Amino acid sequence: MTLPLLVTKEMWQEFDDTWAELRSSGGPIDELLPAIKLAGEKKRAGRLVAQAREHAEKLVSSDRAADAAMILGASLAAGGNPGELAELLCEASEKAWTDEAWYPVFKEVTGFAEGAADLRTPWKKMAKLLAFQPGSTVFHPGGWGVGEVFEMNAADGYARVRFWNGREDKFPLNAAMDIFDPLPESDLRSRSLKDAEGLKKEVKKAPLEALNAILVRHNGRATTTTIKTAMMQIGIEGSAWSAWWRKARKLAENSDEIEVSGTPQKSTVTQLLVKKDPSEALQRLLQRASNLAEVHARVRDLFVGEGVGDELSAIAIDELEKAAASEAEPLPERLAAWLLLREKQGASPKLMRRVLYEVTQAPAPPDPSQPPEIWKLFQALPGAKDQERSVAILPELFGTGGAQLALEAVDAQLAEAQAEVAALEGDEAPEGDAAPAAGASEGTASEAADGATDSATEEEEDFAWVEDVLPQLQHAAPGQVRPLVERIVAAGHADELRAHYSGLLARPLRNPTLMIVLAERYEDGGVHDDMPTPVQRGQALLALAVNTFQERRGNPQLTRISGRLTDYLCKGDDPMLRQLFSTADVSALRSANVTASRGVDSEIDNLITEIALSKDRQFFAQDAGFFWEGETVWTTRAGLRRRSAELKELREVKIPENQDAIGRAASFGDLSENSEWEAAIEEQRNLTARAMEMEEELRLTDLIEEAAVIEDTVCPGTKVRYRDLSENKEATVLLLGPWDEVEVLGTQVISYRAPLAKGLLGASTGERSTVQLPGGDIEVEILSIEAPDLSSLA
Repeated sequence: MTLPLLVTKEMWQEFDDTWAELRSSGGPIDELLPAIKLAGEKKRAGRLVAQAREHAEKLVSSDRAADAAMILGASLAAGGNPGELAELLCEASEKAWTDEAWYPVFKEVTGFAEGAADLRTPWKKMAKLLAFQPGSTVFHPGGWGVGEVFEMNAADGYARVRFWNGREDKFPLNAAMDIFDPLPESDLRSRSLKDAEGLKKEVKKAPLEALNAILVRHNGRATTTTIKTAMMQIGIEGSAWSAWWRKARKLAENSDEIEVSGTPQKSTVTQLLVKKDPSEALQRLLQRASNLAEVHARVRDLFVGEGVGDELSAIAIDELEKAAASEAEPLPERLAAWLLLREKQGASPKLMRRVLYEVTQAPAPPDPSQPPEIWKLFQALPGAKDQERSVAILPELFGTGGAQLALEAVDAQLAEAQAEVAALEGDEAPEGDAAPAAGASEGTASEAADGATDSATEEEEDFAWVEDVLPQLQHAAPGQVRPLVERIVAAGHADELRAHYSGLLARPLRNPTLMIVLAERYEDGGVHDDMPTPVQRGQALLALAVNTFQERRGNPQLTRISGRLTDYLCKGDDPMLRQLFSTADVSALRSANVTASRGVDSEIDNLITEIALSKDRQFFAQDAGFFWEGETVWTTRAGLRRRSAELKELREVKIPENQDAIGRAASFGDLSENSEWEAAIEEQRNLTARAMEMEEELRLTDLIEEAAVIEDTVCPGTKVRYRDLSENKEATVLLLGPWDEVEVLGTQVISYRAPLAKGLLGASTGERSTVQLPGGDIEVEILSIEAPDLSSLA
């Protein structure tokens, strides 16, 4: 990509020298053609004519007349002088293609012929047709996208193109020249058409190669928006784009052939003509960062994935350490940087130890429920990984490690005091004596730091720090919880953790992450006599699920916690929520249902419903009334059709007939004495009111076939056999809607809204009830209840 880059940067002398080398070597002209086009866009094509003629003459003599024609044609199209190029272009073209059957057709279609007034436009068309060969890729800017030419029929004057979506079409050569742009084989769009899935895998595996392909397409320079658009065209978008761009940008920043400037959201990526020194580039990049957070992010990304050379690693660590030393930066950001340095250097930075010691000496808050300053600092760390790393320094801050840190602080204070005394005395000798004392103190501090680090990184035998941390465990940051719990268990303090879990069950919102981690550890299905009952534990976890679900919006941490808790409670063959509520009575389940009704993930809500119904089929009916109560009009599909037909007849037949009757009555003259008109108007009121009433009923309609019929309970849609105890007679009725037939499935139908039905609804088999009828009350006994298949009525 050297020649186009030289034109882009307008390095004309270097461009001329490179072109001269190409002429001498007889190499391929792939880079030269786009470079000539770029020169034309910069209005510099005139300076290329002499070199183009020289190169073309040499190629013709080497039997490469086609290449010669392409160079001359590109120079002409870019704005070169036709008088100097046209004749030579026609000669090279004739020598290259005169024996091809398609050449006369192409000449006629494009108007490319010697002696033409202007060959510039004809050649542009000819160049396109030359590119439209079977197997070549084209792009339709008007919306059809990328396609492949699979037939070029010069004799009949058309080309066939198969597009990315499988569509095929035939285009006259004139139309093809106007609407298609040829794509080189190296273009990502072209490669995607040939093998979309293969390209996606290749792009993810080698992101820098894909980025280079995009830069070539855009003349060596592209913005984030340009790159994102190019990746979308091959199906890399959304989270896949974000992951690819993070990796590609990191590789580009560490490449010696690419320069990246700006932020990740607004970057400019440029190909370089001269390779850069990656060490100098990295140092310059880090020194230009606007704050510590940016330096930390770049250094952290540097160590992700492929290994980093020792030189780059040393530069990154040095620059991060310098940035973290600034007291102007927020302390949580400084601590996050120090923790990364500790991980890479194998020892805690002395400045970090000194600062953290001062934080640990802050007075304890008067309210024990509030976190001490050191735990506030851990909670303020910017990332979950930073919080996880902070667990490794706890042995340095608490227990015997904390005591050693205090001695280190005393030694440092003593060294500073000795230095001040020596300075005040103005005595060279004591000052010389004081310096070794300070040095010795620093040595002691260094040894203490190394010793503390060793104890933190090796298999720990001194777990004294755990006893200091346990009372403050509820203040642990989310990222600290899991590794910290694992260390506490390894230290033999599992019983204390169990006690913490019991305490959190009473206050589940105090530390949601700790609550979930301890639940995963201790809710093993065993008997826990020293803990609240399973139902109480289930209620606590459910309350936590409701709270995190409601508060998660805009909070990525709570969103993760909510999703994790939902999975824990609902996943598996025997979900934990079912286990905890297996012994719950109806009252406890009603309480759980009320809690869930405040808003919770649908998986949890559905599982609560399932558990409740497994306990009592009428759980929700008893809670909210039977389904047929209220304003809803229950009917079968057949009944609904009947009612809809009645309304249609009313609207389309009876009301229009009434309007005609009103018109005829009005034609009789004096309306004050016109009884026909008064009768027609009265009928209009009745018909209109009736239509409105029917429309309202239909708006409130629901289908009996879709109702959740309660087992062994008289409901709309059930066939009931009962005995009238006053007359000792049996009867069978089918309870349907108010618009159904009088007899269905060989059984008498009564509306569920009729007096008899109202006395039967809700009763169970064997139950006796008093039915209030217009002629007096009767007592009946339910003998059987059946839910027949009503689908045949549809």
